[in-house]
Amino acid sequence: MVARATGHLHSLIRNLARDEIKHLAIMSAADRYLFGPRRWRRFLALVKKGLGNYTGQRRSRSGGEALGSNPITALEGIAAHLLTEHFLWKWIDTLPLRTLATVFETPSSLQELAAFAPSPERQAEIELELEKGKQKRVQLARWEPEQRRNALAQRKFERDFEDEIRETIRAELADFSGAETPGSAGSRSMRRRIKRGQFRGGGRIQRALQDQLRDYQVQNNHYILSRQVRNPR
Repeated sequence: MVARATGHLHSLIRNLARDEIKHLAIMSAADRYLFGPRRWRRFLALVKKGLGNYTGQRRSRSGGEALGSNPITALEGIAAHLLTEHFLWKWIDTLPLRTLATVFETPSSLQELAAFAPSPERQAEIELELEKGKQKRVQLARWEPEQRRNALAQRKFERDFEDEIRETIRAELADFSGAETPGSAGSRSMRRRIKRGQFRGGGRIQRALQDQLRDYQVQNNHYILSRQVRNPR
C-alpha cells in the first residue's frame, strides 16, 4: 500500500507503518524477555490473533462494507504482520538478556499524578505485587527449563568473572572502540577478535564478550546518538 500511495497519503501510511513496527518491536521484545526464545509459538499466536480479528470484525460490524470482505486484502494484512514479526525477531535475537533487562526493569522517571495516587495501604499492596513480578522476571520463571538453566548459568558466570571480563574488554578489545555500528567493518573485526581470542573461561567468556559488545552497540549506535529531533513545523 505504501508503494502505491503518493503525496500526503504516502507519508500518512508510512508513519502508521512505523508506529505499527514500534508496537510490534515492544511486544516482541517483552515476549522474549518474559518467556524466552519461542519464535514459533509466538508466530502461531499471531496467526490465531490475526484470524480472530478478521472473523470478529466481520461479525461485529453493523453497517458499511466490512474490512476484509476481499480475502486477498485480509491475507495481505496478516502476511505483512507476520513478515514484520519475522524480521523483528531476527533483530531481537541479537539482543542479549542484559539489554532486555535494562529496557524493561529500569524504573520510570515520570511523576505520578496526585489525583490517581492510591492510598498508602493500596500502594503497599501494589509494591508487593510489583516486587513479586520482578522476582519472577529476574529468575526467568516463565522460560522453558533448559533455556532457563543455560541463561542463569551464563548470568552467574558473568557475575563471578565480572572484573576479568571488564579488564579483557579494556585491555584486549580497546573498550569496543570503533565497533559501535552493527554490521560495520569495525563491528565485524571486533567479533572476529572475540571469536578467535584465547580467553580463560572458553566459550562462556566469548559469549559474555559478544553480549557485552551488542549491548554496547545498542547504547552507542552513532545513527541513534546523532539523530536530531525534527521540528514539526
